[in-house]
Amino acid sequence: MPDMLLVSDTETPASSSINYLQCFSMSIGQVMFQGNIMTGLFFLAGILVNSRNAAVYTILGVLLPLPLAILLGADSEALNIGLMGYNGVLCAIALGGKSWMSLYGLYVPFYSLLYCKLWE
Repeated sequence: MPDMLLVSDTETPASSSINYLQCFSMSIGQVMFQGNIMTGLFFLAGILVNSRNAAVYTILGVLLPLPLAILLGADSEALNIGLMGYNGVLCAIALGGKSWMSLYGLYVPFYSLLYCKLWE
């Protein structure tokens, strides 16, 4: 009887098939349910026009979950379509500090992102 669950000998690391620009912009676009690279960049530009602080937290909200998702073995296709970054964007914008001097504003988004990624 042949084994049906044979593992292939060729392993590719999870980060080899990740398109980081697509992952970055699609994560921002997924906040408004738009699955397009340009839409995510336009949303980031709009956030930047509105508030530089919110734009920085948006960028952090996209970039902080990526290494954690890669370490936890997330599917590269889910990363590429932005499904692992939009929660980070929402948490970082909502819980980010209102001023640059707020240390509390830096810790809350980081720990909320960690919490979201561990429970996904």
